Amino acid sequence: DVRFEKMAWLYGKAGSGKSTLLNLVQSLVGGNHYLPVDLAILGTRGDFYIGDIAGKRVLACAESQGRINEEKVKQLVSGDAMTV
Repeated sequence: DVRFEKMAWLYGKAGSGKSTLLNLVQSLVGGNHYLPVDLAILGTRGDFYIGDIAGKRVLACAESQGRINEEKVKQLVSGDAMTV
């Protein structure tokens, strides 16, 4: 269910509350609906990693250490079919 089709980027200096906000969101949606992901490796470790994402309401990436796989991110947000 991707009826919300939303993505938010939290940007700010260290200590500005980004992680605190993510912790609050995790508490609100519950651990079963929240998954920390690294957008830089999405789609590079094989599609098995994508299988962990199914059924999650919130995917959170605290920081990405590499180039983001833009195509895979757009597929996730829009609900496009993805092979697992």
